Amino acid sequence: MINLLVLKETLESEKRVALVPDEIKKYSDIGFKVTIEKDAGIKSDFLNEDYKKQNANISQNIKESIKESDIIIKVQKPEPSIIKEIKAGTILIGLLSPKKKFFRKYFVQQKKNFCFCTRKYS
Repeated sequence: MINLLVLKETLESEKRVALVPDEIKKYSDIGFKVTIEKDAGIKSDFLNEDYKKQNANISQNIKESIKESDIIIKVQKPEPSIIKEIKAGTILIGLLSPKKKFFRKYFVQQKKNFCFCTRKYS
């Protein structure tokens, strides 16, 4: 089983969530265990209960969930403190800044992780 984690957005201006409740079943049907950081959908008007109804798990301990995840998705790039918790080999998907020194050096080079940027960068 592949562990997929959806992280909560921390930027005040970011109202989106990386995965809406209606999409959970698609991932579960192909063998993913979907975990949502507690209150990740609140700014997008999705409650934890909305995710639970779709059989997603709600993380009460995000550090533990990060360490157990195979794929992490987030709209904006995670903070350095979150990146440091991600295990080697994890795939990170989101609007990333791969040319930023910290991100490139720590996440990609030192941990040998994979990232997929969801928008063009120069």
